[in-house]
Amino acid sequence: MPERGTPISSIGHRPFQIGSGPALRVWDVSNPIAGTPAEAYLAGRFLTPPWRDLRYNPRTPLGRGRAAVFRPALIAAVREDHRIVAIHRTFLDPVAALKANDLTDPRMMLGRPGRGAVQLAPATTILGLAEGIETALAAMRLHRIPVWATLGAERAAHVLLPSRLERLVLLFDRDAAGWKANRQIRLAHQHTGLEVFSPWPPVPHNDWADVLENMPRAA
Repeated sequence: MPERGTPISSIGHRPFQIGSGPALRVWDVSNPIAGTPAEAYLAGRFLTPPWRDLRYNPRTPLGRGRAAVFRPALIAAVREDHRIVAIHRTFLDPVAALKANDLTDPRMMLGRPGRGAVQLAPATTILGLAEGIETALAAMRLHRIPVWATLGAERAAHVLLPSRLERLVLLFDRDAAGWKANRQIRLAHQHTGLEVFSPWPPVPHNDWADVLENMPRAA
C-alpha cells in the first residue's frame, strides 16, 4: 500500500523550516512575491494569489562556485511531508515579465526533491496533482480545489500524499507523459480505497494553464 504522510489537519499550521543547506539558504533569503517581477510573471498568465510556498529572489544562484551567476527567479519550496527538501527555480527575464529566454531550460531544481511536491494549498480530504507550478495554479483556480505541483509527470506516482486523503484528482497534461502518470497512480491506489478522478483539459488544449489563458475575458 502506498505510504502517506502527515495528517491533513496539521499541514496548514506548520512553520517554514530554516536550515543550512544550499536550497534552504536560498529560500530563507527570498522575499514574498507581492510587488515583484514574480508577481508580474504570474499575473501575466492570469494566476492570482494566494501563492503559498512561492517566493521571489532577485539574486538566485545559477551554477556553482566561481562560475555561479545571480539572476531573478520565482522560488518554490518543495516539501516532502512538512520538510523543505529542495527548491524549484524559474529564472525570469530581468526586464519583461516572462521566463528567461536565454536559458535552454529556465526551470531548475536545487536539492533532492525525493517524494516532495510544491504544496500550493493545504490539502483537505481532496487534493489535485498537476505537473508544473503554473499548471497547478491554473487548475486550482479552475477546479477550486487544492492542487500540488509534482514538477514532472514522471515524479507524480512517487509524491508522498497526506494521510486521510479521500479523493485524488489528476490534472495532468494531455500528452503521453500525462497518460502514463495517470495509469501509474491509478494502479498504485487501486486497492487503497482512495477515489481517483482524471478530468483532462478539453481539446484542443494541452494543459490547464492553456485552458485558463484562453478563457474569454471582458475587454
